[in-house]
Amino acid sequence: MIEILLKTRDKKIIGFESSGHANYAAAGEDIICAAVSALTINSINTLEEVLKLGDKIKYTFDENEITLDINPEILDEARLHDTQVVLRSYELGIISIIKEYEHSKDFEDFISLYYREV
Repeated sequence: MIEILLKTRDKKIIGFESSGHANYAAAGEDIICAAVSALTINSINTLEEVLKLGDKIKYTFDENEITLDINPEILDEARLHDTQVVLRSYELGIISIIKEYEHSKDFEDFISLYYREV
C-alpha cells in the first residue's frame, strides 16, 4: 500500500512522506504507483526548479520513500503562498487518484492519505 502523510502547521502543508507500493498491478505496469510518483516528484521539482527554493527545502528519494520538509518561517509571504499552491495541488492530485480508484475491489490496500500537525 502507498501511504502518504501530509505534514501541516497552522493549516499549511509544510511537507510530506510518500512510501510503499500500491500493488495494483505488476511492477512497471502499476498506474497508481506511477501517478503518485509523478505527482510527488513533480511537486519537488517545481519547488526546486520553478520556485527556486532548492536551498530552503529538504527532501530525500529512496527506493520506497520520498520525503519533503519545508520550514515556513524562512519563507517570505509570496514564496509561502507559491509553496502552498504547489502542495495543495499535490494534495488535490492524490485525492483525485483516491476518488478514481476508491470503488475498486480492495482499494484500501492501494493508497492511504493521512494528515499530521507538526
